[in-house]
Amino acid sequence: MWDFGFLRPLDEYENAQLQMLKVLLSSIQLDLSKEDKIQWVHSVDKVYTVVDGVKVMISSNIENDIDWINVVWIKFVPSKIAIFHWLAIQGGVLVMEVLGYRQCLRDITDDKCGWCLSYVESIDHLFLHCSWSFKVWASLFYWWNVSWIIPSSILEFSHDWGNGLGINASKLWKLIGPATLWAIWIARNELVFNRSYKCWAATVDRIKLKVFQWLVNAKVCESYQVYIWKNQPWLIM
Repeated sequence: MWDFGFLRPLDEYENAQLQMLKVLLSSIQLDLSKEDKIQWVHSVDKVYTVVDGVKVMISSNIENDIDWINVVWIKFVPSKIAIFHWLAIQGGVLVMEVLGYRQCLRDITDDKCGWCLSYVESIDHLFLHCSWSFKVWASLFYWWNVSWIIPSSILEFSHDWGNGLGINASKLWKLIGPATLWAIWIARNELVFNRSYKCWAATVDRIKLKVFQWLVNAKVCESYQVYIWKNQPWLIM
């Protein structure tokens, strides 16, 4: 069996789930005389509300055991970037590896990372393990005087980063992770589509400025504090 969302073979667990679903559906009798309607099973009146949806998401927290509120849907992070982070965790970002699964590449050898040209451009490689991306992360860690070992996957990264890595100013630190993922993706697209190589140091500067703009817009700090932000960011609280 295949997962047509990403064009990959289903694993043993997914096949078992599919067979179970078939068994459950086989006992259902359709009443063609009635119109279809959508019901929200988590409320008494069967009507969905955003409040109910958030409550279910927080209480269940089943998928990947992620605390989505603190890891992805972080306050002050723009929705576009939060959704991108969520897609990365789900394996839905269209890196070369995913495009290969979907048979969108002219040649199977086109799946290499555009920066290092040595490894398949997977989500984990592009955002965490590529030598270009690693320089970006290393510079950000140095900026905050933080020592950290790059995790093996985006999922592990999201767990660690969402917990603040033990940093006192974790509310500020949490913003940097999603901003960096987005900045790496933008730089990657410039390379792939425009053949424009972005310096990793310039990308780091853009990440710092972007997060600072979020903080100013949210009135967490004032624009005149940019010097403090660039040199001792943990003092802006």
